[in-house]
Amino acid sequence: YTVGEFYFEGIDLSKENHRITNLDDKMICYLDSPEITTPPPLSPSIQVCSERHIQRSKSFCNHTEIEKLLDKELIGDFTKSFALSTVEGKHQDLKYITPEMMVFALSGQLHHVVERIVVIDCRYPYEFEGGHIKGALNLYQEEQVEEYLLRTPIAPLSPDHRVLLVFHCEFSSERGPGMCRFVRRRDRAMNEYPNLQYPELYVLKGGYQEFFHHFRVKHNRG
Repeated sequence: YTVGEFYFEGIDLSKENHRITNLDDKMICYLDSPEITTPPPLSPSIQVCSERHIQRSKSFCNHTEIEKLLDKELIGDFTKSFALSTVEGKHQDLKYITPEMMVFALSGQLHHVVERIVVIDCRYPYEFEGGHIKGALNLYQEEQVEEYLLRTPIAPLSPDHRVLLVFHCEFSSERGPGMCRFVRRRDRAMNEYPNLQYPELYVLKGGYQEFFHHFRVKHNRG
């Protein structure tokens, strides 16, 4: 069963109250006309530290200070702004996206910017098999994530395009955010600062539960 270009897998949606076939007009309008956040201009003091290649030797620009200043403005390697609109979540150091933004991102609307979106489902296999986002990878152990994502990184074919990682678990409370942090930590350790294999990481707010409930309720009320 489809939601625009979006699919559920591994779940029985044949019953009427679970059938998800169309989004209502409000949702379609939202997905067709996204408001991608454009960060405000950086202050002169921040601009000094926001060059593509930041040198470790600059005493006024140590890594922790740079990250605190630029984390809300730019992706992890400080080269550009975020492709997806983000919202506040439980963990202030992470970037969250809504279920609506997830659908929008997976629908191909950002094909001119985003080459691939990798959805990482951090739930246990029995949870994953009970229903999951189509195309999601069930990587629930750090060793699995390191093997799949870091030993042979997924790189965009074009330097003008991006590969985005979106993490989630059942509620995106602990396992999803924890795995997101693990990838960033290992990525930092494996690359010369501030370069990263995956500079753009997101967490699906509310996890799979919120995503499924959100679209099921919207259909029932439509």
